[in-house]
Amino acid sequence: SMTVAISTLAKDAQVAASIVPVFMILALLFAGFLIPQSLIPPFLAWIQYVSFIKYGLTAITLTQFSGVPTWEEEVNNVYGNVSLATCYAVLIAEAIIFRLMAYTFLRINGPKYDRKL
Repeated sequence: SMTVAISTLAKDAQVAASIVPVFMILALLFAGFLIPQSLIPPFLAWIQYVSFIKYGLTAITLTQFSGVPTWEEEVNNVYGNVSLATCYAVLIAEAIIFRLMAYTFLRINGPKYDRKL
C-alpha cells in the first residue's frame, strides 16, 4: 500500500521505481531487525513507529515464539512491548491510510492518460 501511495505521486513509472526503494529501505532499517532500536538516534526514533515492517516482524515473532519463556523476554527487548493485537491493528490502519492517500493523490493529480483515446 505504501508503494502504491508513493507511486501515485510520481509522474511516470521510472520515477516511481527509483523513489519506492528509498522508502522501503528506511522502513527496513528502522524496523529493529537490522539495527537494534537502542542504537537508533533519538531524533530518528519516530520512524520505527510508522514502519510497517516493524509491526509485521513483531507479529511473526510473537506468533512463532509465544509460550517460550526465554524468547518472550528477548522479543520484548528487540521489538518493544507490543501485543499481537496492536501489530494487527497498526498494519490494517497503515494499509487503509496508504490506500486513502493513494486515492487522494490520484483524485488531485487527475488521470495520466489521454482522454481522447
